[in-house]
Amino acid sequence: MKFGIAHRKLSVFFYLFVVLPYSSTLDVALSPPIEDTSERDTPTEQISSTRSIVSLPKQCGYPKDAFLLLIKNMCPSADPFCIIDSPFDFLANSKIRCSTALRRENATLQLMSSSQLLHLISIMSGNEDLPLCMLTAFYTPQCIFSARMAPFLNALPRVYPQLHVIACDASEYSRLHSRYGISGTPTIILWLDGIGVARMDDSPFSLEAFKEFIEKWTDLESISSVTMQEADYEGPLPTRAREEQTDWYLWLSSVTMFLSCAYFFSISKYGQSLWQMIRMNYMEANEAR
Repeated sequence: MKFGIAHRKLSVFFYLFVVLPYSSTLDVALSPPIEDTSERDTPTEQISSTRSIVSLPKQCGYPKDAFLLLIKNMCPSADPFCIIDSPFDFLANSKIRCSTALRRENATLQLMSSSQLLHLISIMSGNEDLPLCMLTAFYTPQCIFSARMAPFLNALPRVYPQLHVIACDASEYSRLHSRYGISGTPTIILWLDGIGVARMDDSPFSLEAFKEFIEKWTDLESISSVTMQEADYEGPLPTRAREEQTDWYLWLSSVTMFLSCAYFFSISKYGQSLWQMIRMNYMEANEAR
């Protein structure tokens, strides 16, 4: 604990008194050489030109209240040992920081409607504290592939207690398809503070596939002692696809498509020639009688 506090103070001191002065000196050193005009200019012109050179704007632009921004990033509302490598440990920042989240006891998969998920995403978007990581699985009850994924998704919250795992029925709200690019189910998306940062491309039909995806993008480590249980095959997400009922919209669209194709074929040259051939054969058959 003391080491984390000392390391953080030393980092702030190093940034304020070493990095900033060095960057300013480097900007001046790397600026293009200035032509000597001492022989042609008067002393007054030399003084004015010197002042203009000194007052040139720097190449680096720092944000407003940079010191407060640095302190806020280094000192969130968490134990000091959680954040001891910012802002100089760039290797640790290559992955999404999710391990500092609170561990949830008896974590289970949560089923949410589309409206509840959108409300949660809007809340996460305004987060200014530690990163909020969430994994969302978009499924449909009639999809057999969603049913195959269900047991492993039910067990995932026990493997990563810090990760918020949610399942959302994508068939309830069609705007989800266009907003988040859900072209099929199941679709797995990893979120950071309400922003989708990664999409799972592999088939989510094993616990190992979920582990590879999560540990590729985050700094979370799985609990190796967790195994599949019989309860994972029972819920919360159903492991059996719902029996499909009569889809009247599908029937109506099929009939409409058939009538449209028949109409456009009848007015085409091929349809006209076919109609003339049938008509001529019918007339010849009547004359033969």
